[in-house]
Amino acid sequence: MAADFREKMFKRLSSTECHGESGGVSVVYTADSTPTSVVVSPEALAGGAESVAEEAIKAMKAAQAESQKTAQSVMASMNKDLMAELQAQEAAKNKK
Repeated sequence: MAADFREKMFKRLSSTECHGESGGVSVVYTADSTPTSVVVSPEALAGGAESVAEEAIKAMKAAQAESQKTAQSVMASMNKDLMAELQAQEAAKNKK
């Protein structure tokens, strides 16, 4: 059961996208904090390399913060589901 729980949690975290944007730079992380994409708009490029770097860092921080919040939410929800399942199994045992 624990292995199934870990597998489900990993799949859910790795398939949930979290976005961050700043000054024409968009970054996507998964909820397990893996960066998956960066998109820089033509307008952001026009600002020059230093500006793009600054905006990329801001977008990355925003996406990472969202990733951490989302991960906490997913884990709390899945833990609640697991506890309910364990309680149901215990109740079924006690009926026997």
